[in-house]
Amino acid sequence: MKIQNFKYGGIKLKDCSGISIINNIVTNNTYYGIDIADSRYTHTISRKVIIYHNFFIDNTVQADCGYPNPTIVWDYGYPSGGNYWSDYKGVDYHSGSHQDEPGSDGIGDSPYTIDSDIVDRYPLMTMMTVFIKPKSVKARPGDTIRYTIMLSWKPKAWRKTINVTITIWLCRCVHHRSSDITISQLHVYRRELRITPSSNPSLITSISIKLPENIEPPTCIPIKPLMYIKLTTYHIRVEASVNGFRSYDSSTLEIMPMKATPHLNLIIIIMMFLLVLLFEYYALTRRA
Repeated sequence: MKIQNFKYGGIKLKDCSGISIINNIVTNNTYYGIDIADSRYTHTISRKVIIYHNFFIDNTVQADCGYPNPTIVWDYGYPSGGNYWSDYKGVDYHSGSHQDEPGSDGIGDSPYTIDSDIVDRYPLMTMMTVFIKPKSVKARPGDTIRYTIMLSWKPKAWRKTINVTITIWLCRCVHHRSSDITISQLHVYRRELRITPSSNPSLITSISIKLPENIEPPTCIPIKPLMYIKLTTYHIRVEASVNGFRSYDSSTLEIMPMKATPHLNLIIIIMMFLLVLLFEYYALTRRA
């Protein structure tokens, strides 16, 4: 989710419990990017909150926590990492859980300080986003769809080649009458890419996906004349993964019925002709 240009701040939490804040781009917000608005005086305390793999970019105050809370965690450990902070001044010369091993790993060697006792232990050095197009496709079972995948990132003290895994899921969503949604992954496609540092921090690649022959068109129920609800829908979900960090995008997919073949059309015409003859014969026998 992209959260940007809000006058009174971006994300605000108060008296929350057991939530995760992941994969958000929080940029150019006035006052704060994220605010943990708890107070020990009013006994509003958030617990078991984890915040990681978000991009905090050019907010007036990137993060405000009020006071130290050990149950709020700002990273997902090593090597997955924490968040990207546009004002982070650290470098990436080392690796490992203690950042004392040779070689960069896409994680800052020093923590990002949010407050005196609050830190993101493993700040990300690279802001990476993934984009898929077209955003909506109509296809039939057995068709091959060509998608364009664009990666963009903000390198910062990034000096070595990295491996990026592109994963695409063909997903089916079943919408139940109880408003619940069941999502199942039908097929998975993967591609490994090697990206080298360059002055152009972006990459475009194409991936072709062949739909299964037995994929079923969406199931629909009528609610009014010329109106219906789709109970089964499909979408394409793409994930770009590097050093444990993941970025996502998606595209809708509408499965169309199979085209009738010329032979099938001929069979239908013959059957209709035979039905007409049968009806005429039945009418003649009734008159007799």
